[in-house]
Amino acid sequence: MSSASGCAGHPGSVTRVVDGRVNEGRFVSHVSYGAYASAVLLEAQGDFEAAEAAYREALRFDAKSPQLWTRLGSVRCASGKPGADSDFAEAEQLSPDFALLWYERGVCDLRQGRKPSALEQALTALALDPQHLPTTKLIADCFVALGRPKQALRYLDALVALHPHLPLAAHWRESLRATLRSPEPGSAELSAVDRAIVAHEPELARQRALELGLGEAELAARGALLGNAAQALEQAALVRAADPADGTAWATELAAADLLRQEAAFDRALTALAEEPVTPSPLGRILFADLLQRRVGPDAAKAWWKAAAAEAGGDELLARHKARLQAELANAASRAEATEKSGEASSAE
Repeated sequence: MSSASGCAGHPGSVTRVVDGRVNEGRFVSHVSYGAYASAVLLEAQGDFEAAEAAYREALRFDAKSPQLWTRLGSVRCASGKPGADSDFAEAEQLSPDFALLWYERGVCDLRQGRKPSALEQALTALALDPQHLPTTKLIADCFVALGRPKQALRYLDALVALHPHLPLAAHWRESLRATLRSPEPGSAELSAVDRAIVAHEPELARQRALELGLGEAELAARGALLGNAAQALEQAALVRAADPADGTAWATELAAADLLRQEAAFDRALTALAEEPVTPSPLGRILFADLLQRRVGPDAAKAWWKAAAAEAGGDELLARHKARLQAELANAASRAEATEKSGEASSAE
């Protein structure tokens, strides 16, 4: 990219050349740029008072910047100070189509409990800039605050459909889904799912899981731990192909392929996980710990399990395999310690 700037036909204007295209814009002082950069850093660090001072300094040299007025309003709102509304009003007067203004107004309104207004601002921001992903998340947060979680989920479903390979979008959706599943399924309800899996009735198992709010990846993980590795592999591979950020599907696919000794399927899955995956569920973590124990050794499995272990809750399948895995790792550690002591005794002789 090449760029250049110089004086245009009047003192308050600058001509900029970006990628071969000539654009006319306001002259902005380097002092304002420096103060703005400092303010952004201070805001990111949570030092809102210092950020406010830096934004004010930037405004001394660029009072017609809607971006600066918007950021000033944002930090004032975040720190609980009055005046944010007037800052946002200044930004709107300068540029009513500035999408970030309406987004920050929505964030501020939601923070202050003005839920209907927050939603209105967020929807305006989305209309002006549909590609700004945090705006969709803000809309979802507004609907949740208004007691309309299903409407929130529809927006996040649409976001995932538009960006199927974006881990953050999938994470937002799964977090909301997890909230909607409350209360957690009881042991008896989960046992009904497991019985259908063991009986090789996949459609019945899927229906039971759907009633409980369990996703396809979680259903596949249960299948793998219940000995139905072939069905689990097929199911997990489909989920992972649709959402490469699904850590539970990935762990299940790897574990099932390993159990079935399908090296080609294992190799395909090994490199298929997205760069920023969603952490596997507790069942997925157990499957991955088992996989590490088989492929790498108990030390690797122990290190993973120590970092990723979760409570079992009311899930008997999870509790049973958690206890089994912990016993296996403890036995492996005891054997290793005994071997080490034996070796030391032999050396002493």
